[in-house]
Amino acid sequence: MTGTWQDTPDGLVPLPTQPFLREKDLHDSIERAPAMLPLRGQPRLVILGREVLLGTGYADLVALDADTGQPVVIEVKIAANSDRRSVFTQVLGYASHLFRLLNPQLPGQARGMLTIWNARGAFISPQRPVIEAEAPQTLARLDERFPTAIRQNNSLTSPVDQEILDLLKDAYTEAAQRRSRPAE
Repeated sequence: MTGTWQDTPDGLVPLPTQPFLREKDLHDSIERAPAMLPLRGQPRLVILGREVLLGTGYADLVALDADTGQPVVIEVKIAANSDRRSVFTQVLGYASHLFRLLNPQLPGQARGMLTIWNARGAFISPQRPVIEAEAPQTLARLDERFPTAIRQNNSLTSPVDQEILDLLKDAYTEAAQRRSRPAE
């Protein structure tokens, strides 16, 4: 049985549960000690932000699993204020928005030009064939500035720095401008 226990001379005794009266108090507790959450595998969470704008609403807490790099959305509700279906729908909306942020795509694109991911470190995987089709001028600039940095297998062989990030942003700008031009 899970819970909080006290070691007494008579043995372990479960302590009575104390409900949180205010969501803010529960927020504060989780933010200070995210390990208190009963999550499978006991991930080590690092809280990234509180009241984080994701889409049209604010996620109570956004965290990162320190071991896998997976983002975690935490929506806090006290027992007196919990309609599980609406909370689940709310969290799915936040997670969907977060997924779109990490896998950016222009309207009408079948595939994004890059994927942002984490496997014990942050990585960006530019999708060379997509950039070639959507932003050929920027790809030429990338190839000129960082020869062989974006290989055919989509791995980025150069360290990710501000210059590479700016060029990848330029690729999205070029693709958006190409899409907005009338067909020739």
